[in-house]
Amino acid sequence: HRLYFDGQPGASVWVTTDDDEGPTRSEGASAGLAWRMSRRHVAQVEAYARRYENLRQHATSAVVIRRGVGSVVAAPWASDVAGRGRGVEALVRSALPSVLGAALDVTAAYTLARMDLRGADGDLRAPDDRTHQARLGLTAALPMGLGLDLAWASATGVPDPLDGSASPGSLGGYHRLDAAVRLARRVRGSEVRATLSAYNLLNRQNPWTREAVPVVQGGRPPLVTLVPVDVYDLGLTPSFEIAVRW
Repeated sequence: HRLYFDGQPGASVWVTTDDDEGPTRSEGASAGLAWRMSRRHVAQVEAYARRYENLRQHATSAVVIRRGVGSVVAAPWASDVAGRGRGVEALVRSALPSVLGAALDVTAAYTLARMDLRGADGDLRAPDDRTHQARLGLTAALPMGLGLDLAWASATGVPDPLDGSASPGSLGGYHRLDAAVRLARRVRGSEVRATLSAYNLLNRQNPWTREAVPVVQGGRPPLVTLVPVDVYDLGLTPSFEIAVRW
């Protein structure tokens, strides 16, 4: 097993598999239906169910798996975690008629899903489980080689990793708008493409996870307490790219 330490850069850590800790396994089934409603409109729906065995998680990164006192020292690796995922996904894509020379392509998608883990304390929601997820995308091919891309993502919050109850509360919802402007031109026989994009254009503070951070309070002697702190996804992140093909 190749292990990943959340938020900790460094060399990879490998753990051998023995008879007591079998390799991670997964199996699943899915069924879908897709149909073309017209030359410009396509829709599809898919339902799936998956089962996982022998998942591995570190106790300090997944406190919901083992909550016993001293469990981090006694059993730092949770190697016998089982998982169960199921969901329904729907997508609609439409190529709209040109408006003032602009060709528009719209995509809308929605996912209703659930991912549970079963450890020593029974069934619990997976740390990155989001019940509802929705995406809306717009691509516009404009005159003079210009293009515009807009993508809106919205999702319910993940479970609170510091809530050790069987039904933990959730962090705040996730909402993000990405945008990109593209320009393509022919210059002396070469194709020049320039793209100006912005991740999280509205600069929203989207909770990604929650951590317990030690804080030193004044006094004699000083008192160290743990304070829950939300960790956010990236804020407004602009980028520029230019490419020349010949």
